Amino acid sequence: MLPSRRPPVAPSSSIAQTVKGLLRFHAMDHARNRPKKLRDYCFDILAKNFLPLTLEREENKDATRGAPPWEKLTSSELKEVYDRLSLHIPLLDAIRYIPDEDYWRRRVNAQILTNSKSGAAKTPDGPGTVVLHHLKTLGVAPASNGLDSGDSPNASNPAVAAVNPLDHGGSWKQAFLECWVRKEIVNLPAEPSPEQMEQLIEILRATSDSVFRLEFDELPSHLDLSLLIARLPCLSSLKVSFGRRRKLGMQYDRALFGMKLEDAINLSRGVKLTQTLHKLALPHNLIDDELIKASIRAPIDDVAFPFIILVAGLQNCHFLTELDLSHNRICDRGARKISSLLSPSNEIRLSKLSLADNNIHANGAMHIGRHLPDNDSLQDLSLRLNRCEDNGASHILQNLMPNSTLRSLDLSSNDITIQTLPYLTSCLAENGTLASLNLSANPLYTNPEEPAMAKADGFTRNPPSKKKGKTAITEAEFITVPGFEDLQIEDKSIIGVLIQCLATKNTGLRYLGLRSSKFPPVLEQRITRLLTRRDLERRGIRVDAYEWPWPEEIKEPEEVGEDSNTEEQPKESPPPQGSDDAKPQDE
Repeated sequence: MLPSRRPPVAPSSSIAQTVKGLLRFHAMDHARNRPKKLRDYCFDILAKNFLPLTLEREENKDATRGAPPWEKLTSSELKEVYDRLSLHIPLLDAIRYIPDEDYWRRRVNAQILTNSKSGAAKTPDGPGTVVLHHLKTLGVAPASNGLDSGDSPNASNPAVAAVNPLDHGGSWKQAFLECWVRKEIVNLPAEPSPEQMEQLIEILRATSDSVFRLEFDELPSHLDLSLLIARLPCLSSLKVSFGRRRKLGMQYDRALFGMKLEDAINLSRGVKLTQTLHKLALPHNLIDDELIKASIRAPIDDVAFPFIILVAGLQNCHFLTELDLSHNRICDRGARKISSLLSPSNEIRLSKLSLADNNIHANGAMHIGRHLPDNDSLQDLSLRLNRCEDNGASHILQNLMPNSTLRSLDLSSNDITIQTLPYLTSCLAENGTLASLNLSANPLYTNPEEPAMAKADGFTRNPPSKKKGKTAITEAEFITVPGFEDLQIEDKSIIGVLIQCLATKNTGLRYLGLRSSKFPPVLEQRITRLLTRRDLERRGIRVDAYEWPWPEEIKEPEEVGEDSNTEEQPKESPPPQGSDDAKPQDE
């Protein structure tokens, strides 16, 4: 009798997993290099032949051949091809055919953020550590080899501080192209050859759709700016400082600094043609009014002096909203020409004007303030580091009373004294739009008629009134503004009237700069606290959670100790019922 056979039993899932795990090539466990997938080989070949295939397709547009292979790829597969592209593709071809932002991010890290001995000395200095930390948080900084330390090569590299994608429209391609164009223009010699100019024109033609912002802290070549503006139709922000100021050594030449007559003519011609330029900055160009003497003797018309030519050109730049002429030598005559840009009859509408660090006196400040009552566009005006004095500052503040657009005014370092404070009080009482006012570094408390302090915590009272040749002694009335009661400030004094105006009449001012103005520190702290509280309440922020206690509110440790000792003393026991000290409960 034959033995019976049982049917085969299906293997359990646990046995199948064990067998599946054991079926492997043990030799591959010790292999260092595993073979690539066929998919990766295809992507490598496509990336290697990306440019030849693209150029061939461009040459044979009318041919019957099919489209390039990557046009049939999905977005994720095309991303794999872009990640494998070489960074040494000719830049003019990369601009035209590669739109991938990650590719341009890699190119920025490799060609701009990399420390190079030749380019580090030519790039202006800047806050490299802060921007490097920001780039690291975005994941775009180079490999970390102690980048925050001082011994790192990139930590001292000025080129790192020159690139921030947030300053270039958030686009890596735009950031790379703007930095590349700036580098090519800065590296031009003082007298470029025709071949170099042709190469520059070709670069501007290729980057015309991607360059929106250019800043030249040093421009030694005195390039024709009209050519630059005409070749870049998308240019919206331009900053130019002619000459080279760093690391000159024995190559110093005074004639290479500042804007010349030809530069002003070229720029004036260029701004007339643009319809996109809204921000123009010309700092450190030695623009002054003294050049008019030479221009009068020159065989040119009366407006030949650079500044007048420049203002005449700016009047035709209808889209300009921000103008920066700081750190020059503009005097009252130049300020008068600039004030014409603020006239409501002018087609230009400036929202920001900076004339900081010039030679503008009271007469020039009066011309600027004359157009403020009717101006309906200016929001930010900076006149710091000038010589406006009390006459000029008082005219500006007086003309600001009917103004309803200016939000920030900087009059620091202008030799303003306490005589301007009554005009400031009148301005703040009528103007509710001004949010920031800077009066720092002005001797606001040097007038002998009203000394700074009468006591350690109070101001001098008003001078006593006189009746029929006799001095009448009146009682002093102090202000009752919360937070200022203990300072004993006379309610009719200049400071008292100003504080009452800030507390009751004015509701728009959020910042008042009084640093280095010889104000008592206590008063400066109280005014700052008053405006800060107002700002926080307007924003809906809890003041108690934001503020720290001020020094005068902190109790001394000795007083706290005495109070604690008194609290810890045991209470006296009541006298017994039968003693004489005991009193009935009714009493």
